[in-house]
Amino acid sequence: MKSQLIEPAVDTLSPVDVPQESAPDFYTWSALLRSLSAFEAYHAVYRDSLDGRRVTELLILRPDVPRSLRACCDEIVAILPKIEARLGADDAGRQVKRLAGQLALRLEYGVVDEILDAGVHRWLTGFLEESADLGTAIREAYLEAS
Repeated sequence: MKSQLIEPAVDTLSPVDVPQESAPDFYTWSALLRSLSAFEAYHAVYRDSLDGRRVTELLILRPDVPRSLRACCDEIVAILPKIEARLGADDAGRQVKRLAGQLALRLEYGVVDEILDAGVHRWLTGFLEESADLGTAIREAYLEAS
């Protein structure tokens, strides 16, 4: 589940993850957004020319963009209670839900300027580490025999 929802979103962000001095140009941003079927969404939301800051915000923090990190985390948070109910254990997945909730809140209250100030690469690296922890918790809570 985690890999189906988080990894594709993270994989799509590699063009955003570049040093400031080699920032992508209009054509690179345009190609990235088109490859994610997000070009029209970008223009519907921002109604302006392509800008790296806004592309970063769209692909990481916007809940209305299906492949954004936020949308993927929101989906995980929505799915987890359904899995727990099917298993029938009162606290199966409690740790998983806590970790998923922390990731979702980080994105819900995230600010693009903080991501850019920290450095997109550094921020994404930290996010990947947290999502790996979530993946481990999912495996332990739902996939491994006790």
